[in-house]
Amino acid sequence: MRDGKRRLAATFMAALIGVGGPAAADGPDPVRVNPDGSVHAPAMDIPFSVFASPEAKAAFVEWAQKNAAWRARQVSNSVVDQVATVRQFSIGLLTPQLERALAAYPVTIAPKVIDGVYTDVITPKGGVAPSARDKVLIDVRSVASVTDARIFGKLEGAPVAVLGRIKVVAIGNRDNDAYKFPEATEDVAVVYRALLKRYKPQNIGLLGSSAGGLLAADAVAWFQKAHLPRPGAVALLSSGATGWMEGDSSYVSAVLDGFPPPPPSDHRTVQNAVYFRDADLHDPLLAPGLRTDILKAFPPTLLITGTRDTAMSTVVQTHQQLVQQDVDAELYVWEGLDHDFFYDVRLPESRQAYAVIAKFFAKHLGRTAG
Repeated sequence: MRDGKRRLAATFMAALIGVGGPAAADGPDPVRVNPDGSVHAPAMDIPFSVFASPEAKAAFVEWAQKNAAWRARQVSNSVVDQVATVRQFSIGLLTPQLERALAAYPVTIAPKVIDGVYTDVITPKGGVAPSARDKVLIDVRSVASVTDARIFGKLEGAPVAVLGRIKVVAIGNRDNDAYKFPEATEDVAVVYRALLKRYKPQNIGLLGSSAGGLLAADAVAWFQKAHLPRPGAVALLSSGATGWMEGDSSYVSAVLDGFPPPPPSDHRTVQNAVYFRDADLHDPLLAPGLRTDILKAFPPTLLITGTRDTAMSTVVQTHQQLVQQDVDAELYVWEGLDHDFFYDVRLPESRQAYAVIAKFFAKHLGRTAG
């Protein structure tokens, strides 16, 4: 019995350190750690997470097939062509998702230009709750990106408006795609200033996802610079307070999504080449996560991500930084879910995420000092 226990312990330790099995007899383990800390991994099959819903698995396979077909058509290295291709693909992918969202979360959408900035004012058809009549949310999803913010704003604004029974003002793209940093942040500040004439700052919330999440963080930093009062709360969805193409997840998520990992240090996306052209990517007004004094003055912050989200690392890092600065920060991570997974309202995880967002703003708006 004692010898059996010893053999079992030796087998277990060999498995932990990767020695002692057939791989060691046949040659060196193909997994290796390089001197710079990078890991060389062999080809492998990675199963879809058993903790994610069947709906999430089906949606992932559907999305991966569409993405593979789209990538196969990309032959141009021109930034202009890439922008057009990304926009065309995103509109084709997101339009049916928007239709499903509006069917599941009925709202009234009224275009409104606020001091020269285009917005969509989204209100639940069931009416705004009496407790939320003096509150409002600003959605800044993708004003700074190459995709269509007017689709994104409705797509994420409708569920939050219905579940929170609150008005959402979603900011859209400018007509001129050539605009650059910090003009999108300035647009958010214009709308914020206008709403401050009607709403107390602690009754105004900001939310955005992906590029819009970074823009929401940028807006909070910009408000500090402009000596504007602090908003009541902010939700950063699939984004932290720095560029999201950083950390482990920017490499691992690509593989989990069925793509090859990006080349080392090749993190300049199409958006960087367009909106952030000529910008210093270390500017704290672009990446406020680089400055603890800016983060320390953040309002209560909600962060949402998934384990297959390219932005997971920067989301987790931003949460850690906010907690270190004693900011009231909440982090939610959905296992097996991808970047902006909540756009697909068919997923139970999506419904869970939107419920968390609505509850977060109901809890914090009106409770924090401006």
